[in-house]
Amino acid sequence: MKFPVEQILNLPDMKVLDFQELEGEEIIITIEKSVNYSTCPWCGQMTHSIHQNHWRIIHDLPWNKKPVLLKINRRQFKCHKCKKVFSEQLDCVDKSGSSGSFMVFIRIDLILITYNLVISMPIR
Repeated sequence: MKFPVEQILNLPDMKVLDFQELEGEEIIITIEKSVNYSTCPWCGQMTHSIHQNHWRIIHDLPWNKKPVLLKINRRQFKCHKCKKVFSEQLDCVDKSGSSGSFMVFIRIDLILITYNLVISMPIR
């Protein structure tokens, strides 16, 4: 049984753009927010105007003993009302850019352990 990466990550406001498992190396999961708009923190106006894309690489907990890299697109938007440029808020990354609150890969290990235990249990 395979689990979709988005379901395992359990981040409702994010979508997975790509998943790469480099042979003998690492796992790279590319994600971004699932909505294509943001609200200006200065004036409160909603905007769809993307100014730039900023890709960040964050090291996370290993998955099946392989290093996991999260490639996150943190988009910058331009507000048409106040003309300011701002970065979208990403709840899965703290202000320093680290994945301090991004401990979802513990769930993956638990799911896999649980799945293996269920499979290996004898039927009586």
